[in-house]
Amino acid sequence: MSTSIRRILNALERAGARPIISRLATNWARKLTKLNVEIFYDEFWIVRLGDSFLPRKQYFDIYAWDIQHLRFLWKHYFREPLDYWTHQYLPQPGDVVFDIGAGIGTDTLLFSELVGPEGKVYAFEAHPTTFRRLQKTCQWNQLVNVVQIPCALWSEKGHVWISNLEQDVSNSTQSINDNGLSTRVDAIDLDTFVDVNRIGKINFLKMNIEGAERMAICGMRNTIGKIKNIAIACHDFLDQGGSRAFATRDEVLNFLRDNNFEVSQRSDDVRPYVRDHVHGTLK
Repeated sequence: MSTSIRRILNALERAGARPIISRLATNWARKLTKLNVEIFYDEFWIVRLGDSFLPRKQYFDIYAWDIQHLRFLWKHYFREPLDYWTHQYLPQPGDVVFDIGAGIGTDTLLFSELVGPEGKVYAFEAHPTTFRRLQKTCQWNQLVNVVQIPCALWSEKGHVWISNLEQDVSNSTQSINDNGLSTRVDAIDLDTFVDVNRIGKINFLKMNIEGAERMAICGMRNTIGKIKNIAIACHDFLDQGGSRAFATRDEVLNFLRDNNFEVSQRSDDVRPYVRDHVHGTLK
């Protein structure tokens, strides 16, 4: 986006002229891409490409690079989860899937499609703003088989604190508000949630909660036997200078092995975050 167009759009947004921005941005995007794309505001700026919708931020943050690479971005958002999470198991029609750390719902979209109308996806997202974006993803994409849960997964039921980073995919939870800038959110352990909701099986569980998997696995000791397949994103690669703040991979591996899971990793992958994913199938 040119500097002049950016200034005009910023001024219009401050003036409350979002319908005008929507028309300008949509026309601009269609001219750049020759695609059936639309940009509009519904609590957040939302991009539609064909039949798929993706919520962005509460302020207009869509740049020319985003638009020019729209086909690539859509593949990244909606299909890269296949690579991340289904290395060992691909969810099937009718499956029950838990998406823990759902973010704005890009993985949820994939899981919803895979399990189909007879399946169900439980999408957990702790951050209030990110959860609202998840709700918009489900609303606009008509994901009727998704249950949205505004909770952090933890070792026990209660409350935790979640950070408020600009890059919301990096928000993490902890038991105290040590910097005074975090948001207090509800937390629940998986054992309690499964028991209260009388869930008899989990065909696939994905977990991506930025280091909190150490606490989450402590709250799923009764449920682990109901989980058939699991993929947990550990974040050891984030530790720098001898820090062990994110070092959870060995704990996760030991927990799964102790509970009769056959585990695997992609140790030869060039991407460090993929190397830290742990996949497991109940023997």
